[in-house]
Amino acid sequence: LVSELNVERDVSRSPVFQAVLAIQNYASAADATGSDELPLEVEPFGLHAAGTRFDLELFLMEGEGGLRGAFNYNTDLFDESSVARVAAHLDRLLRAVADRPDAPLSAHDGLDPAELHRMLTEWNDTAVAAPE
Repeated sequence: LVSELNVERDVSRSPVFQAVLAIQNYASAADATGSDELPLEVEPFGLHAAGTRFDLELFLMEGEGGLRGAFNYNTDLFDESSVARVAAHLDRLLRAVADRPDAPLSAHDGLDPAELHRMLTEWNDTAVAAPE
């Protein structure tokens, strides 16, 4: 594909994608729990990997009581707080989908109201005084 598209190569990154989501041994929520509810519990845990092949990787594994996950990320691009925010957004989105599974994905919020305000108002405040 890369050759066919004649993409300029950069050995510091993957030419097609930079993020990976891998789900190991996933069964449906109904199969895993005997109900239609998705068992979600998010908590940080330490994982020390030797490196990452991509900019951001999320590995989900099915286990007792639900899914467990781990992020692996390029520390030149992300810090721990940035990845924690990504995890919080994903958690919020998954919970919203579990609450309203028939709604289109676009109807669910990944951001809480405070973060949405911060992005749309605080970070977007580009008004500056005109130079004299």
